[in-house]
Amino acid sequence: MTTQTQVIILDQNIGEILANLVDELRDLKELMSSKNNEVVRKYYTIKQFVEFHPGLSKGGLEKLIFHSDKNGFNEVIRREGRKILIDSIAYDTWLKKQEYKGR
Repeated sequence: MTTQTQVIILDQNIGEILANLVDELRDLKELMSSKNNEVVRKYYTIKQFVEFHPGLSKGGLEKLIFHSDKNGFNEVIRREGRKILIDSIAYDTWLKKQEYKGR
């Protein structure tokens, strides 16, 4: 059996949770309706990218990069001097295109 004090505490907790959710939704709405509508791109080195994508090996990724002119992977990479950076959003898009090519 719940007491009146327990009900008040529950009401306060629910109120705080709802207030936090409303704040988070406002923040998301602001991000989505920004003036520039720019997508925030994340670039990773080969080593970092392989850590985040355990299905890929370093050698496999290097092979994709080596043949990037032929396989369209050049849309995914960005070269800065000798450093090669991989755009995670472009990679997801490229991967989806590869799925459709196989069908």
